[in-house]
Amino acid sequence: MKRILLFATFIFSISIFVLGNQAGTLVTAGKAGPFKVGMTVGEAKAVSPDYKYSRTSDGEGIALVAVEKAGKLIFTFYAGEEDPDAPLNEKAVIEHIQVWDSAFKTKEGVGPGTPIKDAEVTYGKVKEIMLSEIEAREYIEFMNSPKAITMRIEGAGIFEGSSRKTAKYRSGAKIRSLIINGDGTETNV
Repeated sequence: MKRILLFATFIFSISIFVLGNQAGTLVTAGKAGPFKVGMTVGEAKAVSPDYKYSRTSDGEGIALVAVEKAGKLIFTFYAGEEDPDAPLNEKAVIEHIQVWDSAFKTKEGVGPGTPIKDAEVTYGKVKEIMLSEIEAREYIEFMNSPKAITMRIEGAGIFEGSSRKTAKYRSGAKIRSLIINGDGTETNV
């Protein structure tokens, strides 16, 4: 009886450890690790002071907040700011979180770096790959994609002629980032 109780305690402890570690890197509709859509930049800094926060922008010149750890880009936040040269506004509210680090995944284990073919096992066949007009960004949707999480890919879609939509992708193609919107709608950032 002692052995069974000891074994059950061991399994329970391992489960709590695994779930606790997953919660720190879990991506859901509205949350990525410790960050939530709707919190301010200042609140984000307060819940994770071990990250470095700085101003950055994308190719369109949209003001973003870069979140790094040990010199590696982990997230970018869009907080409604317009001037990419302005200092960080700690009162700005985070509207979108883009996840770049492969340690952060959905509860099904899909995140940046996941091969598209593996994501298909989880979310069903590719429904559509869309190529945006601005910066030619690619977004992928699966038959059962999670709500409020947009998946971005790069150079993966096989487009015919001038079409900006396809369901075909290159062998070895991977998910580049996850974009968390938080309100149940998709976004293309």
